[in-house]
Amino acid sequence: MSLDSLLRLVVPAVPAVAVALLVDVGTLRRGLAPPGFFSPGRRTLMASLVATVLYAGILSPLSWLDRLPEMVEAVPTVPELFLMHALLLLSVLFWFVLGFGPREHEGGGPLTAVFAQCGLRTENPGRDLRLGLAWGTVLWVLVVLAMVAVATALRGAGASSLSPEAVPESVLFMAGLPVALRVGLSVSAGFVEEVFFRGFLQPRTGIFVSSLLFILAHASYGQPLMLVGVTLLSLGFAQMVRVRGNVWPAVVAHTLFDALQLLWLIPLQVELTRQAAAPALGL
Repeated sequence: MSLDSLLRLVVPAVPAVAVALLVDVGTLRRGLAPPGFFSPGRRTLMASLVATVLYAGILSPLSWLDRLPEMVEAVPTVPELFLMHALLLLSVLFWFVLGFGPREHEGGGPLTAVFAQCGLRTENPGRDLRLGLAWGTVLWVLVVLAMVAVATALRGAGASSLSPEAVPESVLFMAGLPVALRVGLSVSAGFVEEVFFRGFLQPRTGIFVSSLLFILAHASYGQPLMLVGVTLLSLGFAQMVRVRGNVWPAVVAHTLFDALQLLWLIPLQVELTRQAAAPALGL
């Protein structure tokens, strides 16, 4: 193995371990420690699980960004589109299995505690649904307008390379899927990503770290402009969770945003790009 390959494998492990330790410390300091957390063996496994999923799913791919053109042109399979979501969801489930196991928790069973710690418990689901739809619509409009404004400014400044007109092949593939699959992908992304980044990470690491990881998880699309939108979305979703105390408004808003992109805006953008040079808005 060459030194270059070795560094690509080892370097991402450093921030992965650092964030896992931050999750560990935040879990204890913020009173979120489940019963199994106080078992040294389980606590080590829980930290290792977090480090592994961050390394494999988010940080390790970043070490290959110099090969981004090849990565962007690669067309994923349908199972691969859901693989990352499965990895994130299973990591959260296993973390809580290690933390609670079969033991009962004060104020209810383990499942009640898990729902509370993941931000899945809501006192008014109807209100959270309505707020998610309203905030999601407003956020979608603001993000699209912001991305158009930034793209226009970049093109005016002669930095059009940061706002490529070509839509990534992976995004084209997703936008060309059957409607049912696009809806399923939107629901999967909205639920799983909000549970992992906002429900699990945000209470333990804070908004900055959880949002940064969310942004990095979307870096492989090869669209610098898209990261502007992802950043705004992440901060918006984080505030929804902070204000409401649960992830459901963010889940609804995230699902709505992705559905609007995959079902309408990206197909429209592809058609416009074919007819005239227009900046790709991305996902």
